[in-house]
Amino acid sequence: MQGIKITFILLVSLNLYSLEKKRALEVIDEFENRMSSFALEAYEGRFKKFHINLDWNRKYSPTSPGASPFSNPISWTIGISLAGWLVKDHLNKNTLIFVLCHELGHHFYGLGDEEKADYFAGGECWKEYQIRLSVKEMKLVIKGINDFRFWYLTQHNYPLHFKTKMLVCREQIIWDAYNDAPFKSCNSF
Repeated sequence: MQGIKITFILLVSLNLYSLEKKRALEVIDEFENRMSSFALEAYEGRFKKFHINLDWNRKYSPTSPGASPFSNPISWTIGISLAGWLVKDHLNKNTLIFVLCHELGHHFYGLGDEEKADYFAGGECWKEYQIRLSVKEMKLVIKGINDFRFWYLTQHNYPLHFKTKMLVCREQIIWDAYNDAPFKSCNSF
């Protein structure tokens, strides 16, 4: 009987951070619908459309990010691009929303400001999205994001001390945002 429990627990935890395409598209559509007006506010009328692109078949490549913000002044569109490998292999519904919030944060705070994008994702974006996660749910989101970031930094050969320091700091930034505490930068990388 214990062997069955262990097998079941293992199967559940293996599937904790993965999404089927249909479910991912539902989450993306909902995010677009709820956040479009809010996203466009960042550009004060210079863009007219917010869109999220999901390239389900894109596989992992060290030179290709799993998610990134984009703007296209010709079509008056801002948005977020997502790679299938990120969504299929590393995210569930709430971690996908966090990634979308993080990338949207870049539209407000700039491409290079990862810490402020995390702060935005951990607080203001969830409020605008009108979801308040419990502490337990937010812990699972942070664990999922940190697991992915650790994997990604390992793929790029970052040393363990850097990964640990960065993940601890970014986790604190997310908790500060969740708890409405003021933003504090790591300033150590």
